Amino acid sequence: MTKFISLRTRMTLSVSLLFAMWMLLACLGLLAYANHNAEQLATKSMRSTAFMFADDVNHMKEHPHDSPDEHHPDHDGDHTHPPMPEPSVLERLIDIHRDELISAHLVALIVGNTGTILKQSQLDIPFWPLRARTKDWRVLSTMVEGQQLVIAYHWAPVQETLRRQSILLLNLSIAVVLFSAFCTWILVGSTLTPIGKLSQQARAASVDSLHIRLSAPSRDGEIVELVATLNGMLSRLSETALLKSRFYAAASHELRSPLQALSGQLEFALSRPRNTEEYVVKLQQALTQTRRLISLVKDLLLLNQLDMTPNVGSRELISLTDICERILQHQSARIAQREVVIDAHYADDGEVLAPPMHAEMLLRNVIENAVKYATTGSQLTLAVDTHGQAVRVQLFNYCLAIPERDTELLFEPFYRPDTSRNAETGGNGLGLAICKSIAQSNHWTLTLTHNGEGMLVEIVIPKHPEAQQLPA
Repeated sequence: MTKFISLRTRMTLSVSLLFAMWMLLACLGLLAYANHNAEQLATKSMRSTAFMFADDVNHMKEHPHDSPDEHHPDHDGDHTHPPMPEPSVLERLIDIHRDELISAHLVALIVGNTGTILKQSQLDIPFWPLRARTKDWRVLSTMVEGQQLVIAYHWAPVQETLRRQSILLLNLSIAVVLFSAFCTWILVGSTLTPIGKLSQQARAASVDSLHIRLSAPSRDGEIVELVATLNGMLSRLSETALLKSRFYAAASHELRSPLQALSGQLEFALSRPRNTEEYVVKLQQALTQTRRLISLVKDLLLLNQLDMTPNVGSRELISLTDICERILQHQSARIAQREVVIDAHYADDGEVLAPPMHAEMLLRNVIENAVKYATTGSQLTLAVDTHGQAVRVQLFNYCLAIPERDTELLFEPFYRPDTSRNAETGGNGLGLAICKSIAQSNHWTLTLTHNGEGMLVEIVIPKHPEAQQLPA
């Protein structure tokens, strides 16, 4: 048996993955922002230092008295030392600002025309020549008083700081994802607890009971609605089970009666030797019961087929008026026997798009029942007319009064309210049940109403239930 992942686990994994992706994007964004700010700070620091050197050079040129005194050669006896070359203003400024440069992680270089380093602020300098951007240094080059001044920013400490920040953010992200997973596991678990209790109630319920009811384990609106929906479904299933139980009991009774009669007649015929005429009589009685059995089994199979098969078959353009006239003609002998007067009204031909067999079976059953149960010598009214985009068939006969509560029961299999007339009317009580199944499978309307004097049957069949499939 395949083991499925629980909803609680899937929700926890989904939320954890979502938080992990969100934290990853947030960390990448923060690191990119920090790196960008560090780059901007380094560039700003190098530019401000270059501007400071340029301003100091201009200031010293405008105020030469602020410059150190010129160095005169010493005379010591007869020994004369050659004069030392005087350092430039820019070189003297590098000596002046050496401590400031070191504290700001900066290095100042003076590069000659040949690319050699003429002056440097400290010994720890980048490899020369440098590009503007390397792994450990950021470099800015400018010309000051005809000399190339190079300001280099030591980038390695910044990289180490960014690395420590990335590790900190990674640990923080892991902690947030774990915490979110824990909270989600607890929250989803508490949310799904009522469903687990419902499952326990369903498992503990007896399958033999037809009145299983679930109780809401919490007052949450969704749970209350779910329990109400499940209880409604259980009620419908219970009602269906009861109907099927009554159907099986009635079917067993209906099948047992002709079988017992058939068996009794055969046993009686074989109980002693008889002449030909007596055998013929018993065989005719046995044939009658056999035909009754065949009709009953045929109707049972048809009813089961209508209930179990959703496919209604191919539809054809048929005339309900023609079908009604054909059925009345076929019932003419019974109509004459019961002295029933037929009052038929046909407003049009009543053409509809429907399965021919279903339409004829439905009309035949209701007309046969109307004739069968009509009061002797009464009038039977049949009307076929157009009702909007459908054809309506109305059939009224005068018959014995039926309690209103029993009207719906007429559609149940084997239900016959006039049990005292069963021997007279015959039938097996499946006609209206078959009619109801035909109407439901085709989405037709079939209603029965009793006004105290007689029964009105109304059938409404759409003219073109699939008009989009009709030819233009």
